[in-house]
Amino acid sequence: MMDGERYFIFADKSIGRGAYSEVYLGRTDSGKFVAVKTACKRIEIEAIRGEVQILKQLCGATNIVQYIGCVHEKMPPGSVPAEKFSFAMEYATSSLEAEMRRPENLKGLPADMLIDLVVDCSMALSALHQKNIAHRDIKHMNILLFPGTPTRGRRSSTIFKLCDMGCSKALLNDSSHEMRTLIGTENFLGEGG
Repeated sequence: MMDGERYFIFADKSIGRGAYSEVYLGRTDSGKFVAVKTACKRIEIEAIRGEVQILKQLCGATNIVQYIGCVHEKMPPGSVPAEKFSFAMEYATSSLEAEMRRPENLKGLPADMLIDLVVDCSMALSALHQKNIAHRDIKHMNILLFPGTPTRGRRSSTIFKLCDMGCSKALLNDSSHEMRTLIGTENFLGEGG
């Protein structure tokens, strides 16, 4: 099964690893570089399929990494793995984590960049809120940097986008159904977590 734009994966170009998947560099048929999240085990596949559903709901949100397409393959009987699932999303030039480690930023990000970071993250959270989605794993590693141009109201040439919807959850409109499960990255959980 295929959905969205076709892409291929550079299997020798791993660019990251998460709890449920590995991320590789890829390219669409139109030549655009993409990040491709892959999974082969049933539990991993279910986790990233949920992420795809969340990303599809957020299509067009300026400060959320955009979904490009997915492929779900059933392998021939007796094959290991029995199935493979992958999805492509926008490829970022850097992450907030990498930017913070640059020598010139060890004492903090430049003020113009910091202001745009706060504005862009606020817009990402607003987009999530409008769709009743809780991200549940916001941290510097899940904020990616994309090239942009300073425009009226923007101070830097960087656009910040929230990624990794793997822990995200669509909330019910009924506020009596609060989340009771502790989830996220251990070192980044709030007090009492």
